[in-house]
Amino acid sequence: MTKDELLVALQKEVEGYNKIITTEKGDWIVKGFIDIYKNVYTISIDTKVVSKVMELLLIPAFERFALNNDLKLELPPQQNFYPDLTFTCNKSGERFAVDIKSTFKDTANKIKSMTLGAFTGYFRNRESSKNTLYPYGSYSSHLVLGVIYSQIDENPNEKTIYTIDELDKIESVIKDFQFFVQPKYKIASASPGSGNTKNIGSKIVLTN
Repeated sequence: MTKDELLVALQKEVEGYNKIITTEKGDWIVKGFIDIYKNVYTISIDTKVVSKVMELLLIPAFERFALNNDLKLELPPQQNFYPDLTFTCNKSGERFAVDIKSTFKDTANKIKSMTLGAFTGYFRNRESSKNTLYPYGSYSSHLVLGVIYSQIDENPNEKTIYTIDELDKIESVIKDFQFFVQPKYKIASASPGSGNTKNIGSKIVLTN
């Protein structure tokens, strides 16, 4: 599989992800966290929490995608390692990096800033293995799998504890998902992602 073939295959793959993560009404299927006593705690609206849970929710789908396309899937060995997903072609050994990025809609046509990874460290020293599963330069392509969503109007009451039988009473904190896959360079901006961070910014326009 070439990098162009992988891009097309992944773009087609994410078209079905709404069926995996949403209800019939378009709400997120995740309602909260459950403990051993079957108490349910509402999930935070914090973007970092949402992003990690989303990633965990989709890992089985990524594994199926790899098996169906004769690829090997590897996950990062530590937190904050690049990339989120490494696909390696079993025939050619060609390696592809896929980073999962998410953000929420600000208005009908704008989103909150989406950062695309560091522009220092391994990005500049592309033979380095620091904070990467493999050196940056060893990947044939660097793709961004983006998730854009809407938040609920009011933050959930995190003090409330529910039971399993009360799941239908818990409002999903996010909804209305849009997925996309693009090469990083196509959506990267020339300015930092936010404030004084050392992260690549993005230029994304929503289409209805």
